[in-house]
Amino acid sequence: MECDVLVVGAGNAAMCAALAARENGAGVIVLERARIQERGGNLAFTAGALRVACNTLDELLELLTDLSEEEKSNTDFGICTRTRVYLGPNWDLAQVRRAGLM
Repeated sequence: MECDVLVVGAGNAAMCAALAARENGAGVIVLERARIQERGGNLAFTAGALRVACNTLDELLELLTDLSEEEKSNTDFGICTRTRVYLGPNWDLAQVRRAGLM
């Protein structure tokens, strides 16, 4: 199997690179190790939006300074802790301890 561009991973940046290469005539192969239901890197968590690691909602709201009070109260931000970002979607308690995050 041959290609002009080999992309490793299928997250947002990887797929943008693959698309740009293909649009410019390159033969592209994308390799992804995640199971089908977990493909997409951070896109799986964000629906295409930006994913931010924070431990509390207040930390996140420090970055989202232009939200109205109504937007804040009507949005489920879902807190994505630094530990969760570091370990990814398939972490377990033993991994957390080995990584020294707990």
